[in-house]
Parts: sequence; C-alpha cells; structure tokens
Amino acid sequence: MIIVLIFGGIVLNYRSNFWVFKNFSYIFKNTFGRLVKDSKSDENSISPFEAVSTALAGTIGAGNIVGVATAIGFGGAGAIFWMWIASFICMTTKMAEVTMAVATRVSDDDGKYIGGPMYYIEKGTGSKILAKIFSFFAFIAIIGTGALVQSNSISESLNAMTGLNLHLGGILIVIFMLLVLVGGIKRIGAFASKIVPIMSVFYIVACILILILQIENLIPAFKEIIIGAFNPKAFAGGATGSGILISIRWGLARGIFSNEAGLGTAPMAHATSHTDHPIRQGMWGAIEVFISSMIICTMTALVIITSGIYKTQGLEGAALTAESFSKSIFWGKYLVSLALVLFAFTTAVSWCYYGQRCVKYLTGSSKLSDLFK
Repeated sequence: MIIVLIFGGIVLNYRSNFWVFKNFSYIFKNTFGRLVKDSKSDENSISPFEAVSTALAGTIGAGNIVGVATAIGFGGAGAIFWMWIASFICMTTKMAEVTMAVATRVSDDDGKYIGGPMYYIEKGTGSKILAKIFSFFAFIAIIGTGALVQSNSISESLNAMTGLNLHLGGILIVIFMLLVLVGGIKRIGAFASKIVPIMSVFYIVACILILILQIENLIPAFKEIIIGAFNPKAFAGGATGSGILISIRWGLARGIFSNEAGLGTAPMAHATSHTDHPIRQGMWGAIEVFISSMIICTMTALVIITSGIYKTQGLEGAALTAESFSKSIFWGKYLVSLALVLFAFTTAVSWCYYGQRCVKYLTGSSKLSDLFK
C-alpha cells in the first residue's frame, strides 16, 4: 500500500506539472491569506476554514504524537526525512482528492452538500459497485482508526493524568461526542474551527519552547535526520532496525498515516464547504498536509531527537514522546497527555461524520445515518 500510494502521488505530481510546488506561495495566499474573505457559509454548507478544520481534526490525531515516536524508535532519526518526502508528494494527492470531492458533490434531501470518494468513484468510473466497496471498507477502517484507537488513547491519557477509570472515561467520551455530533456537519465545523487552531498553536508553541531550551542539539538533530536517512547505522541509537529500507518504510508509512492523503476521508469534510471553485478548496487540502506532517509531526520529531532519550532508554510510542517532552520541562508528560486527549477527541468526532457519510451512501437512508443530520 505504501508503494501504491507513493507511486500514485508521484504520477499526480507529474501529470499536474508539479503545480503545488511551483505555486506554494500562491496556495498559501489563497488559503490562510483569504481567511476573512473565505469565512462565508450558508444553511447548506460550512465555510472553507471550517471544512479544513474538520478535516484537520480528523487528520491531526494520535499519529502525530505516537506515530512519529514509533517511526523514530523503529527506523531511527532518518525516518523523519522519508516522512518529509512522503508529505511533499502527498500534498498533491490531497489536493487532487479534495478537488474531485467538491467537483462531484451533490445535495442531500435537506439541500446540504455531501461528497467524497464514493461520489467521484461512481461518476468517474461509472461503477456504483466500486463506490460501495470503498464505502464499506472505509466504514470498517473508521470503526478501528476513528473510534477504537482514538477512544483508547483518550481513556489511557485521562487515566495517566488523573487516575480516571478507563470504563468511566469511555462513557464520558460518548457523552461529549454526542454533544458535538447531534447537530451534524454545521456543529462539527463550528467545533473544529475553534478547537483545532487553539490546540495546534498551543502544541507548536510548547515544542518551540522545548527546542529553545535544547537549542544546542537542534543542528545535530537535523544532521541525524539527513545522514540517518541514507546511513541509519551512523545513528543507530535506540532504533530497532538499522537498514535503510527499514528507515524508508517507517518514514513513508508514518508520513502517509499522519496526513491521510489518498485515504479518502478528509474529502468528505471538504465537500461540504462554501467555495466558488473546486480548486480553491483543493488548495486547502495541500495546506492540510503541510500543517499536519511538515509542521506538527516535525515539531514532535525534533523534540524527541534533540532530547536524545530515544537512543538510550528503549522507550517507544507515547512513552517516548512524554519522556522527551519532560526532559526540559517538568510538565512535559502532562502536555503530551492533554495533547493526546484533544487530538484524539477531535479526530474521533470527524471520523464519526465520515462513518455517517459511508452508512448514508451504502443504505441510502437509515436511522443510524439520519441521527446526525
């Protein structure tokens, strides 16, 4: 799957004449640079920023914290270089799938915009069977990745911070999820547009603070990433594997997983946006990958590598990230736990909406899909 997704991304970059890279400044100006102008919505849609916030809520999850640490633990610091490569390639992939979702979207019985891979698969290939197959397997993935993994991360983080019983934590998650979900995409978009920017900025600022405190290790960290990408044995450290293929495998896998480009979930949120052209919303898709992988994942990686803990203590996943954050600031492990709770909760909210879209497409109408209109 890694090979298929990366190869597909390379083809899209070539066929688009590398438009995303040549026009990145234009893309930035027409996304964040137009926030006020593009903040419009109506009764049938949400604003472009609310759409990208909803998609980012589904993208920025436990993988940005736990996944990065796992990549470094198994593939060494060099895995981050390959994560960057995957992210650059996937910016065009995400832009393409978001653009197609907006271009092929339809209106539901209530007049609200809906769309996603199932709709452009059906219209592009003429096969409703393929579209239903996508919806079925997407629903299976959403139960696992969007519900079980995220809720487990939240419950364990709450337990680590406060000692809250895991079962009680699960009950609280359901209650808070319902408060957001009952109200449909309008409420989800409003929730995401407020929470996602705050939690992202807070996390990035905390990472910058730690990097300032460990500034003497920053240049060596970049050196480890670049050299380790082609010679993992030079900085084997705590890495389980020392071969370049292992480093590439973990870097590409974490890069793809962290930004979800090619997965088909985020386009379902983008399809609901109030926009004047599919390409304009597609540019938000490219920025989404940049924020998730190139900024947030990179910040996590630099904190871990500059701490040096991954080389000596044999930790992995959330434990490695927590110890790395705690090296310079005593409240680092609480920051990681809080970030995991917020990131995982917003991811679960967005993925519940994606699941509802899949159920709606598969069944046409059902009590389950109509619950969150």
